[in-house]
Amino acid sequence: MAERYSRDMIPTRYLILVNDLCFTKKNVPYRPKKFESHIQEYLKGTILQEVFFASMPTTNTTRITCIVLDTREIIECDENDVDALTEEIMGLLMAISSCKERYDVFRNKERLADGLDMEAGAEVVVRLPAMSGEVLGRLRYKGKVHHKVGTYFGVELINAKGKGNTNGTIRKHHYFSCPEDCGIFLGLNRVSSRDYDQLRTPIPAPRRHPRSQRSMISNSYSDLSATRDYSSPPSGSSQVSVCEPVIGVSEAELSTLNIHIDMKVYIFTEVNGHESQELGSVKFIGRLPNEL
Repeated sequence: MAERYSRDMIPTRYLILVNDLCFTKKNVPYRPKKFESHIQEYLKGTILQEVFFASMPTTNTTRITCIVLDTREIIECDENDVDALTEEIMGLLMAISSCKERYDVFRNKERLADGLDMEAGAEVVVRLPAMSGEVLGRLRYKGKVHHKVGTYFGVELINAKGKGNTNGTIRKHHYFSCPEDCGIFLGLNRVSSRDYDQLRTPIPAPRRHPRSQRSMISNSYSDLSATRDYSSPPSGSSQVSVCEPVIGVSEAELSTLNIHIDMKVYIFTEVNGHESQELGSVKFIGRLPNEL
Protein backbone atom coordinates (compact mmCIF):
# COMPACT_ATOMS: atom_id res chain seq x y z
CA MET A 1 0.00 0.00 0.00
CA ALA A 2 1.35 3.39 -0.97
CA GLU A 3 2.26 5.87 1.72
CA ARG A 4 3.92 9.27 1.78
CA TYR A 5 7.56 10.11 2.22
CA SER A 6 8.92 9.80 5.75
CA ARG A 7 11.89 11.68 7.20
CA ASP A 8 13.53 8.74 9.02
CA MET A 9 14.24 6.71 5.87
CA ILE A 10 17.72 5.79 4.64
CA PRO A 11 17.81 5.42 0.80
CA THR A 12 20.00 2.68 -0.70
CA ARG A 13 19.99 0.99 -4.13
CA TYR A 14 18.03 1.93 -7.28
CA LEU A 15 15.55 -0.57 -8.73
CA ILE A 16 13.17 -0.98 -11.65
CA LEU A 17 9.84 -2.80 -11.54
CA VAL A 18 9.76 -5.83 -13.84
CA ASN A 19 6.17 -6.76 -12.92
CA ASP A 20 3.04 -4.63 -12.76
CA LEU A 21 1.82 -4.00 -9.19
CA CYS A 22 -1.64 -3.02 -7.95
CA PHE A 23 -2.65 -1.84 -4.49
CA THR A 24 -6.08 -1.15 -3.02
CA LYS A 25 -5.84 2.13 -1.16
CA LYS A 26 -8.58 3.17 1.29
CA ASN A 27 -9.38 6.79 1.97
CA VAL A 28 -11.46 8.01 4.94
CA PRO A 29 -13.70 10.93 3.87
CA TYR A 30 -15.41 13.38 6.18
CA ARG A 31 -17.87 11.00 7.85
CA PRO A 32 -16.61 8.18 10.13
CA LYS A 33 -17.24 4.53 9.26
CA LYS A 34 -17.51 5.41 5.58
CA PHE A 35 -14.62 4.34 3.40
CA GLU A 36 -13.79 4.85 -0.25
CA SER A 37 -11.17 2.77 -2.02
CA HIS A 38 -9.38 2.96 -5.33
CA ILE A 39 -6.76 0.92 -7.16
CA GLN A 40 -3.24 2.32 -7.29
CA GLU A 41 -1.26 0.77 -10.16
CA TYR A 42 2.51 0.83 -10.70
CA LEU A 43 3.62 -0.37 -14.13
CA LYS A 44 6.77 -2.29 -14.94
CA GLY A 45 9.37 0.29 -15.86
CA THR A 46 8.64 2.34 -12.72
CA ILE A 47 11.91 3.45 -11.08
CA LEU A 48 12.27 2.86 -7.33
CA GLN A 49 14.82 3.41 -4.60
CA GLU A 50 14.97 0.93 -1.76
CA VAL A 51 14.88 2.46 1.72
CA PHE A 52 15.34 1.40 5.32
CA PHE A 53 13.63 2.98 8.30
CA ALA A 54 16.13 4.04 10.94
CA SER A 55 13.58 3.48 13.68
CA MET A 56 12.69 -0.08 12.63
CA PRO A 57 14.83 -3.25 13.00
CA THR A 58 15.77 -5.19 9.85
CA THR A 59 14.05 -8.54 9.21
CA ASN A 60 14.89 -11.57 7.11
CA THR A 61 12.23 -11.31 4.41
CA THR A 62 11.97 -10.89 0.65
CA ARG A 63 9.65 -7.90 1.08
CA ILE A 64 11.33 -4.54 0.54
CA THR A 65 10.23 -0.94 1.04
CA CYS A 66 10.85 1.53 -1.77
CA ILE A 67 10.28 5.14 -2.83
CA VAL A 68 8.63 5.63 -6.23
CA LEU A 69 10.96 8.27 -7.69
CA ASP A 70 8.30 9.76 -10.00
CA THR A 71 5.75 10.40 -7.23
CA ARG A 72 7.78 10.17 -3.98
CA GLU A 73 5.28 7.63 -2.64
CA ILE A 74 6.36 4.63 -0.58
CA ILE A 75 5.39 1.12 -1.60
CA GLU A 76 6.24 -2.38 -0.46
CA CYS A 77 7.04 -5.08 -3.00
CA ASP A 78 8.83 -8.40 -3.34
CA GLU A 79 12.45 -8.86 -4.42
CA ASN A 80 11.18 -10.86 -7.41
CA ASP A 81 9.28 -7.78 -8.66
CA VAL A 82 12.43 -5.69 -9.24
CA ASP A 83 15.87 -5.65 -10.84
CA ALA A 84 18.79 -3.57 -9.56
CA LEU A 85 20.09 -0.53 -11.46
CA THR A 86 23.37 1.33 -11.35
CA GLU A 87 23.12 5.08 -10.78
CA GLU A 88 24.19 5.75 -14.39
CA ILE A 89 21.50 3.50 -15.86
CA MET A 90 18.90 4.94 -13.46
CA GLY A 91 19.73 8.41 -14.81
CA LEU A 92 19.30 7.28 -18.42
CA LEU A 93 15.93 5.65 -17.68
CA MET A 94 14.54 8.50 -15.55
CA ALA A 95 14.72 10.83 -18.55
CA ILE A 96 12.18 8.57 -20.31
CA SER A 97 8.67 9.52 -19.21
CA SER A 98 6.85 6.40 -20.47
CA CYS A 99 7.16 3.34 -18.22
CA LYS A 100 6.71 1.06 -21.24
CA GLU A 101 9.54 2.71 -23.16
CA ARG A 102 11.72 2.71 -20.03
CA TYR A 103 11.21 -1.01 -19.65
CA ASP A 104 11.85 -1.66 -23.36
CA VAL A 105 15.14 0.27 -23.21
CA PHE A 106 16.10 -1.51 -19.96
CA ARG A 107 15.56 -4.91 -21.57
CA ASN A 108 17.71 -3.92 -24.58
CA LYS A 109 21.22 -4.23 -23.13
CA GLU A 110 22.85 -3.10 -26.39
CA ARG A 111 20.76 0.07 -26.34
CA LEU A 112 21.73 0.75 -22.72
CA ALA A 113 25.41 0.22 -23.55
CA ASP A 114 25.06 2.62 -26.48
CA GLY A 115 23.57 5.25 -24.18
CA LEU A 116 26.37 4.83 -21.65
CA ASP A 117 29.08 5.03 -24.33
CA MET A 118 27.78 8.06 -26.27
CA GLU A 119 29.86 11.18 -25.74
CA ALA A 120 29.68 14.78 -26.95
CA GLY A 121 30.72 15.03 -30.59
CA ALA A 122 29.20 11.71 -31.65
CA GLU A 123 26.96 11.54 -34.72
CA VAL A 124 23.51 10.37 -33.65
CA VAL A 125 20.11 9.46 -35.06
CA VAL A 126 17.19 11.33 -33.49
CA ARG A 127 13.61 10.05 -33.54
CA LEU A 128 11.59 13.23 -33.32
CA PRO A 129 8.31 13.37 -31.35
CA ALA A 130 4.88 13.69 -32.96
CA MET A 131 5.61 11.32 -35.87
CA SER A 132 8.17 13.71 -37.40
CA GLY A 133 10.52 10.94 -38.51
CA GLU A 134 14.25 10.43 -38.05
CA VAL A 135 16.99 13.01 -38.59
CA LEU A 136 20.73 13.03 -38.11
CA GLY A 137 22.32 15.13 -35.40
CA ARG A 138 25.48 15.84 -33.48
CA LEU A 139 25.52 15.12 -29.74
CA ARG A 140 26.58 18.36 -28.06
CA TYR A 141 25.67 17.67 -24.42
CA LYS A 142 24.97 14.68 -22.18
CA GLY A 143 23.97 15.07 -18.56
CA LYS A 144 21.49 16.66 -16.18
CA VAL A 145 19.19 19.46 -17.27
CA HIS A 146 17.85 22.13 -14.93
CA HIS A 147 14.25 21.44 -13.73
CA LYS A 148 14.33 17.91 -15.23
CA VAL A 149 15.18 14.51 -13.71
CA GLY A 150 17.58 12.10 -15.36
CA THR A 151 20.31 12.13 -18.00
CA TYR A 152 19.41 14.00 -21.18
CA PHE A 153 21.04 14.17 -24.60
CA GLY A 154 21.39 17.65 -26.09
CA VAL A 155 21.57 17.32 -29.88
CA GLU A 156 22.21 19.80 -32.68
CA LEU A 157 20.07 18.62 -35.61
CA ILE A 158 21.73 18.42 -39.04
CA ASN A 159 19.85 19.85 -42.05
CA ALA A 160 16.66 20.03 -39.96
CA LYS A 161 16.26 23.71 -39.06
CA GLY A 162 12.94 24.35 -37.36
CA LYS A 163 12.52 20.78 -36.10
CA GLY A 164 14.31 21.58 -32.86
CA ASN A 165 13.05 23.77 -30.02
CA THR A 166 16.16 25.39 -28.55
CA ASN A 167 19.52 26.99 -29.32
CA GLY A 168 21.16 25.01 -26.52
CA THR A 169 19.91 27.25 -23.69
CA ILE A 170 16.94 26.31 -21.47
CA ARG A 171 15.52 28.74 -18.92
CA LYS A 172 18.72 30.81 -18.94
CA HIS A 173 20.87 27.71 -18.37
CA HIS A 174 23.39 27.32 -21.21
CA TYR A 175 24.41 23.80 -22.24
CA PHE A 176 25.71 24.25 -25.81
CA SER A 177 25.42 26.65 -28.74
CA CYS A 178 23.64 26.09 -32.05
CA PRO A 179 21.34 28.06 -34.39
CA GLU A 180 17.82 28.80 -33.11
CA ASP A 181 15.40 25.84 -33.32
CA CYS A 182 18.19 23.47 -34.37
CA GLY A 183 18.75 21.97 -30.92
CA ILE A 184 16.71 19.52 -28.89
CA PHE A 185 16.98 17.68 -25.55
CA LEU A 186 15.75 14.08 -25.51
CA GLY A 187 15.88 10.88 -23.50
CA LEU A 188 17.67 7.73 -24.61
CA ASN A 189 14.47 6.28 -26.12
CA ARG A 190 14.71 8.89 -28.91
CA VAL A 191 18.48 9.03 -29.46
CA SER A 192 20.99 6.42 -30.61
CA SER A 193 24.50 6.63 -31.99
CA ARG A 194 24.90 6.38 -35.76
CA ASP A 195 27.04 3.28 -35.27
CA TYR A 196 24.30 1.55 -33.26
CA ASP A 197 21.62 2.60 -35.74
CA GLN A 198 23.58 1.25 -38.70
CA LEU A 199 23.98 -2.08 -36.92
CA ARG A 200 20.22 -2.10 -36.27
CA THR A 201 19.25 -1.04 -39.81
CA PRO A 202 22.09 -1.10 -42.36
CA ILE A 203 21.85 1.84 -44.75
CA PRO A 204 22.89 0.86 -48.29
CA ALA A 205 25.15 3.05 -50.37
CA PRO A 206 23.29 5.52 -52.63
CA ARG A 207 22.45 4.11 -56.03
CA ARG A 208 23.50 5.81 -59.27
CA HIS A 209 20.38 6.44 -61.32
CA PRO A 210 20.46 7.39 -65.03
CA ARG A 211 18.88 10.74 -65.65
CA SER A 212 15.52 10.51 -67.39
CA GLN A 213 13.88 13.27 -69.43
CA ARG A 214 11.98 14.37 -66.31
CA SER A 215 15.11 14.10 -64.07
CA MET A 216 12.93 12.21 -61.61
CA ILE A 217 13.54 8.87 -59.97
CA SER A 218 10.32 7.33 -61.14
CA ASN A 219 11.68 3.93 -62.18
CA SER A 220 14.71 3.67 -59.88
CA TYR A 221 13.23 1.01 -57.64
CA SER A 222 11.26 -0.95 -60.22
CA ASP A 223 13.14 -4.09 -59.16
CA LEU A 224 11.30 -3.97 -55.82
CA SER A 225 7.92 -4.35 -57.50
CA ALA A 226 8.94 -6.41 -60.53
CA THR A 227 8.26 -9.70 -58.75
CA ARG A 228 4.77 -8.65 -57.70
CA ASP A 229 1.83 -9.38 -59.94
CA TYR A 230 -0.71 -6.59 -59.75
CA SER A 231 -2.49 -7.55 -62.95
CA SER A 232 -4.93 -9.89 -61.22
CA PRO A 233 -6.63 -8.24 -58.25
CA PRO A 234 -8.26 -10.48 -55.64
CA SER A 235 -11.74 -11.76 -56.41
CA GLY A 236 -14.42 -9.21 -55.56
CA SER A 237 -11.99 -6.27 -55.54
CA SER A 238 -11.66 -3.50 -58.11
CA GLN A 239 -8.55 -2.71 -60.14
CA VAL A 240 -6.35 -0.16 -58.35
CA SER A 241 -3.49 2.00 -59.60
CA VAL A 242 -0.10 1.06 -58.11
CA CYS A 243 2.55 3.77 -57.76
CA GLU A 244 6.29 3.28 -57.96
CA PRO A 245 8.03 3.26 -54.55
CA VAL A 246 9.79 6.57 -55.36
CA ILE A 247 8.07 9.18 -57.50
CA GLY A 248 8.18 12.93 -57.96
CA VAL A 249 11.41 13.36 -55.95
CA SER A 250 14.68 14.46 -57.51
CA GLU A 251 17.91 12.63 -56.79
CA ALA A 252 19.24 15.71 -54.99
CA GLU A 253 16.14 15.82 -52.75
CA LEU A 254 16.34 12.11 -52.02
CA SER A 255 19.97 12.37 -50.93
CA THR A 256 19.03 14.88 -48.20
CA LEU A 257 16.20 12.83 -46.69
CA ASN A 258 18.38 10.26 -44.87
CA ILE A 259 15.74 7.65 -45.62
CA HIS A 260 15.34 4.85 -48.16
CA ILE A 261 12.85 2.22 -49.30
CA ASP A 262 12.49 -0.75 -46.88
CA MET A 263 14.28 1.21 -44.13
CA LYS A 264 13.03 0.21 -40.68
CA VAL A 265 11.47 3.20 -38.89
CA TYR A 266 9.59 3.88 -35.69
CA ILE A 267 6.21 5.60 -35.72
CA PHE A 268 5.24 7.48 -32.58
CA THR A 269 1.55 7.84 -31.75
CA GLU A 270 -0.22 9.41 -28.82
CA VAL A 271 -3.47 8.07 -27.34
CA ASN A 272 -5.03 9.58 -24.22
CA GLY A 273 -1.83 11.39 -23.43
CA HIS A 274 0.33 8.24 -23.60
CA GLU A 275 2.89 7.77 -26.36
CA SER A 276 3.45 4.44 -28.04
CA GLN A 277 6.09 3.31 -30.52
CA GLU A 278 5.49 0.99 -33.48
CA LEU A 279 8.03 -0.46 -35.90
CA GLY A 280 7.39 -0.24 -39.65
CA SER A 281 9.07 -0.16 -43.07
CA VAL A 282 9.23 2.67 -45.60
CA LYS A 283 7.34 1.62 -48.73
CA PHE A 284 6.85 4.93 -50.56
CA ILE A 285 8.80 8.20 -50.86
CA GLY A 286 7.40 11.02 -52.94
CA ARG A 287 4.59 13.39 -53.65
CA LEU A 288 1.01 12.29 -54.17
CA PRO A 289 -0.30 12.58 -57.76
CA ASN A 290 -2.33 15.73 -57.04
CA GLU A 291 0.77 17.40 -55.53
CA LEU A 292 3.14 16.86 -58.48
